[in-house]
Amino acid sequence: MAVEVNRLRKSNNITKKVYRFSNISLKQLTCGDEGTIVNVPSGSHLASLGFRINKTVTIMAKGILNGPILCSIDGRNIALGQKVAQYIIVDCSN
Repeated sequence: MAVEVNRLRKSNNITKKVYRFSNISLKQLTCGDEGTIVNVPSGSHLASLGFRINKTVTIMAKGILNGPILCSIDGRNIALGQKVAQYIIVDCSN
């Protein structure tokens, strides 16, 4: 599980969250966070949607009450269920 270390790290006038553990699930990110995909379940339809290893994904919005997560990848917005998003592992050490 990701542990938030410093909420206000500033670089280039952009406030970012810094996580102690760099590899976390897509579900654990908050709006505006981005990361590089390091693991996607094999045999899933996610590759056809653009979720491939080494692609950068940004969280655009999260639905309330375990609603869908809106992600931006390769200039496209894609909504994923939270159960699917928990299996996508991203590196947020950028």
